Amino acid sequence: MECLGSADPIKCPDCHKRLTSIKVLKYHLLLNECVTQTGSGQNKINLPLNSIFIESESAFNKFFQVFTFTPSDTFNDSSELFIKYKNNFKDLFDQVLKRLNNIKFQICLHVNFIRDIGEHAVNQT
Repeated sequence: MECLGSADPIKCPDCHKRLTSIKVLKYHLLLNECVTQTGSGQNKINLPLNSIFIESESAFNKFFQVFTFTPSDTFNDSSELFIKYKNNFKDLFDQVLKRLNNIKFQICLHVNFIRDIGEHAVNQT
C-alpha cells in the first residue's frame, strides 16, 4: 500500500476508488467492497441446474441482476405462492449471499384479478 500523505488523494490500492479518509479506506478494504462495487464480473451468481429461476437481465457487469420465474400453477393469493416456493427463494438468496455477502432484493408479481359480477367475470391484469 502506498503512503498516504495529507496532500495526496486517498485511493483504494486495488480498485483506485477515491475515498474521503483513511478510516473509510480501512472499512472499504475490510468489507471487501472492491469486489462487490466495481462490477468486476466476479458478481455473477451461478444458479444450480435445478433452479426455477433464470437470469433475465443484468447490468453494470453483473453488479445488478434480475432473476425471474413463471410458476406453472395458479394461486388464489401471494402467500400460497411463497409457501410453495419458499425453499426455491431461500436457495436463490443463499447463492447470492454466498457470492456477495449482502443482498438487496425486490419481488414483483404479475397478477390477474378476476371479479365476478353476476353472470359476467371481469379480468384485470
